[in-house]
Amino acid sequence: VALKNSSPQARQKAKVILNTTSGENVFPHLLEILSQEEAIEKMIEEDINLGFDDLSMMIDATNKLSEIKDSINLFSDKIKESYTGKNKIVFCGVGKNALLAETVCEFLHPFNVVSITLDPHRALHGNLGVLNEDDIFIVSTKSGNTAELVALMSSMNKKFDIKNKFLITSNKHAELNRFGFETLIIPEEREA
Repeated sequence: VALKNSSPQARQKAKVILNTTSGENVFPHLLEILSQEEAIEKMIEEDINLGFDDLSMMIDATNKLSEIKDSINLFSDKIKESYTGKNKIVFCGVGKNALLAETVCEFLHPFNVVSITLDPHRALHGNLGVLNEDDIFIVSTKSGNTAELVALMSSMNKKFDIKNKFLITSNKHAELNRFGFETLIIPEEREA
């Protein structure tokens, strides 16, 4: 992935070029790319090793995400408004969501966005010190009830109050909602 103002070499190597520049909110542009059939066709042309069921499931999920595009844009804008350039973005999740957090975190580094991942297990045993009250804390969890994340939030609330808390979940009744997150509810998808 490259941006329209990336170096010519980066744009040449990229399979997808986002119609945005560094410093802009890239999340809506990523969603737009994923919702375009051309992007899916390009993946097929590039011989990405996906089976038919995987591809069908990805298209269905993308279509469902495009139905909540306005919510995603609003959520992304709130994150962008919280970012001062002096605070960092801290991603947290368990299992597959931890892997997603690491991927998004790495994606932001070339844009000079300071971002890290926080393992909830380690955080409960002393790593909460990496967080500052002005940081942006983004939690991703399918159920919104993950025991490790609930324990982490309970512990965090005793020590300090993170002002910018964001939750991505598929459960509108998530237990984590009681901690004052700005929440994005995404459609629940079956797992492969």
